Amino acid sequence: MSNQEKIYQILVESANSWRDQLQKTLLSSIRTPYECEQMLNGLEKNMLVFSSIQGQIQKALTIESPRILSLNKSMYDAVAEMSKSLTSNIPFDSAIKQIQKSQTEWQKSIQATVQRTPMMSDLAEALRRDYSYITKSSLYAQESILRITQATAQNLVKSSENMYDKYLEGLDQLAQSYRNFWQSIEMVPQSYFSLPHITAPTLSKEMYLAVHQVEILSPQVQISTEEISFLDEISPDRDRLCRGLRLIDPDLENMYLGALDVIRSNSRDSIRQSSVSIRELITQLLRKLSPDEEFFNWNQESSNIDNGRPTRKGRLRYIYRDRCSADCIDVVENDIAVFLEYMQALQRCTHETIPPLTKLQLKSLIIRLSHHIDAILSIAGFIC
Repeated sequence: MSNQEKIYQILVESANSWRDQLQKTLLSSIRTPYECEQMLNGLEKNMLVFSSIQGQIQKALTIESPRILSLNKSMYDAVAEMSKSLTSNIPFDSAIKQIQKSQTEWQKSIQATVQRTPMMSDLAEALRRDYSYITKSSLYAQESILRITQATAQNLVKSSENMYDKYLEGLDQLAQSYRNFWQSIEMVPQSYFSLPHITAPTLSKEMYLAVHQVEILSPQVQISTEEISFLDEISPDRDRLCRGLRLIDPDLENMYLGALDVIRSNSRDSIRQSSVSIRELITQLLRKLSPDEEFFNWNQESSNIDNGRPTRKGRLRYIYRDRCSADCIDVVENDIAVFLEYMQALQRCTHETIPPLTKLQLKSLIIRLSHHIDAILSIAGFIC
């Protein structure tokens, strides 16, 4: 068994055991103060076990490090920093009481969701949900990266090779910025609560989904039933997403539903037609959420403009402008870069005689882009 396989075995066995324990914590009731305290104690134990798993992985990596891919190391380092950051707020009971007193941005964003002053149980539930998404996203990303080996790359569909290289390069940069985000939080653990409560879970899910999108380019990809369930768990709610699009323009909803219908059809031209629909949807959505006059009043960078017109990157920066704190701006910037690579893939599917993606790969890409659309609609305030 190779060192890479040994690391993978350690990760999978430890993660499966940890997830079983996490599930018990997720199902526990928190109606009374006592139940709230018990749940938070259970969450603390889970996070300490999670840290222990990362310690085992880091120890195993000392054997593999001379040959390990940069991406692997970036991701492992990011999760190690994340683990230290989250456990630094133990005891969680005291952390939440402090949050109630200081009126953090995290608490305010929860208040906007529950439509009232959040009680201790609301904050505990939000913390449990945040940590569940963050840790599960990170573990699945680590497992997925271990499966992205050189052998996998050599067995890619030939037309996907260049796209794979571009995604892998962007993914490494994203993983490094994700690591830097958690390093900044780890230095001041309470700064986690200075961000809206969707920020860290969203960045973690984006990191995992970006890794998953690269892996799905391999025709030999195999993921566990648990991971498939997690993908379903974090998938955007279709009705919610359509409602948000409809509020902006009913035509946007029609484009989205049309792309989904076509990719599920048996049409020989389904890849091109679906690519056209989803690409046009995103183009129109960005334009409507970043009107030219408002964009130019805000813009200070020439790189956001091309031939006198806002670029997609510029429009995305405008949309994200109020959510890009100093802690997460690099992650957002790299996530935008990966997103733009996806748009290039759609362009190629639209114009090339032989599409660079298979139908299965395009389906995965549309799911990935649906997450981006969901995030954009959430930030713009059209869904919550």
